[in-house]
Amino acid sequence: MKKSIIPITILACFSISSLLGCKAPANGPDRDYDGIINELDPAPDDNTYKVRLTQDGGYSQTMSFAMDYRNFLKEKYDPNLGLLGAYLINEFSATKPDFTPAYSPIADPASKVMAQVGCQDITYIDVASKYQSSSDDPYDVDNVIMGHNTFINENNTYQVFFVNNHSYVNGPSKGFMSDFDVGAETEAYQEFSPGEHSDWKDKNNHKGFDVTTNRILEAVLQYYDEHKIEDTKPIFFITGHSRGAAVANLMARSLIDKSYTVRAYAYNTPNNTAIIKSTVNDQYKTIFNILNDDDLISAVPTTEMGFHRFGQDVSLSVAKTYATQYKTFFGKEYHYCEDAVINALIDCLNSICTKDKACNRNTIYEYRDYHYDEDGTNLDAEYFDSQDSAEACRTDLLQQIHSYPSPMQNVFYVDEVKQDSSTSKWYVQYTLRPSILMPIIGQVMDLPEISLETILGLIESYKPFVTTLISDITTSLLVILFYGFDPDGIVDAHIQATSCFMAYMLAQANK
Repeated sequence: MKKSIIPITILACFSISSLLGCKAPANGPDRDYDGIINELDPAPDDNTYKVRLTQDGGYSQTMSFAMDYRNFLKEKYDPNLGLLGAYLINEFSATKPDFTPAYSPIADPASKVMAQVGCQDITYIDVASKYQSSSDDPYDVDNVIMGHNTFINENNTYQVFFVNNHSYVNGPSKGFMSDFDVGAETEAYQEFSPGEHSDWKDKNNHKGFDVTTNRILEAVLQYYDEHKIEDTKPIFFITGHSRGAAVANLMARSLIDKSYTVRAYAYNTPNNTAIIKSTVNDQYKTIFNILNDDDLISAVPTTEMGFHRFGQDVSLSVAKTYATQYKTFFGKEYHYCEDAVINALIDCLNSICTKDKACNRNTIYEYRDYHYDEDGTNLDAEYFDSQDSAEACRTDLLQQIHSYPSPMQNVFYVDEVKQDSSTSKWYVQYTLRPSILMPIIGQVMDLPEISLETILGLIESYKPFVTTLISDITTSLLVILFYGFDPDGIVDAHIQATSCFMAYMLAQANK
């Protein structure tokens, strides 16, 4: 008998002990290895779960997978663990996985999936609040949910610690500030982002991701110390999506370096380290990055800047292989961007980050004079007939900059009023860092409705600073316009629901 589904819309927090009024034995008999001891399991000889994936006002899709704790002993990608990880990351999305064994009619998004597979001491750990008032990298925070369960195999008792990363807990704009803060060991970066950066332990890694990882890792190891059981072999099962995947990836690497056994399943993982690529994959073979080849986010920071990720990539293209199945699965067309558009967008990023400089993480924090082309021609300065008028403009620019959020203030530098030798007119000399992308994208993503009009309005408010970038990316923009840019294509290719679909397709392919 398969474990049944009870679709639910109103969820409440629970634990096995509170629901049943007793503590489930940590290592009781479990014939089917599904994490539920025999006496509580409605189907003690069948570890198959049926799962319904639903979304508000949208689709409802049923699928199944085998929950077998012995799969945590495998060093190769396991499709069933891939699905379990996909259900975990969907806890915090608009898509909810509803699967409920008969003993457990209620659960909330913060504990639901872990509870279904027998986890105990499920805890949502608020890491972010500890750093809210910090002056040192306050945006580099996420939270984490943890639980644990044990199983016995061949006279060995194993304790599996579930670790699921929860990102953007302080809102998307602050999260995106951290996403784009790759960091650099230069004076220019220190000017851009003052502070000790005391939690940036590995300077090879993306700074925003590394700081977040180290802060979460402290909480993870504290939970481990509080709940570890003597004479058991610990296994960390780490999951995350997008930003959460980048952090999960780095966390898994750190735990492997500490000689822990790790199984990490990270979905659409961005690049997060500048360590030489040949040293990244071999040592961390139990870190799996489940990637959609149609996704832009997993391609940044770009390889041209020297960034990669740890572990093995398990990838497929939904557009090229599973577009028909996607429509059946979700009841709608799959939107995606053509390869040429993705490549053009990456070229845009590289162009903005480099201009006439080398393509690496250091150059995006250096001030660049965007007024002049290679011939020394002033491109777009606003000219004034008198020095006094130019000085008044400079004063206005300085006041405008001081009204921006603090990270924005460090992007611009207004220099002095100068006179153009060819026209004898006056203008304000200013420079900016290409890292201007960070606060602008952060603000765009925090708007309730993102439209071309709101984006253009935001760009207009930062004139003359933003318009000077356009000449660097004209070719890429033409490519994007030719093929057509579909914002839904960026979204569909990246979101958690698509990651769940990909995991399901990988499971079907391995049957």
